[in-house]
Amino acid sequence: MRGTADVREFLDHGWRAFPDLTFELAAGPTHNERRPPRRLLVKTTATHQGPLDPPGIPATGTHIEFDGVDIHEYRDGKIATADHHQHDDIALQEGLLPAPGSKAERVMTGLHKLRSRLTRSRTSST
Repeated sequence: MRGTADVREFLDHGWRAFPDLTFELAAGPTHNERRPPRRLLVKTTATHQGPLDPPGIPATGTHIEFDGVDIHEYRDGKIATADHHQHDDIALQEGLLPAPGSKAERVMTGLHKLRSRLTRSRTSST
């Protein structure tokens, strides 16, 4: 995202999909003069109550929880950059991906490997 319009659009999509979205500060902010970005450990909870756009996933009613790290850089007292890194996979909690180690995951992985082999063989034959 670049600029306030992009951030506003992202937040609007998020609030529509997760109107009860809450953030709890688990630790931080941490700051080190040699590494100016501030790091915050955040616990997030929400319920998927509206469409998730993009990519257009309809509401599932699923309650999700995940831990993440927000990294903020400030200029002139305002956030200049913000990155969020989550530790848990929302797609797994939403049921959009199969559980790790499940038969469905093995099938999906096998199909992906097959596609990769076919793509490589087409590329090498041209």
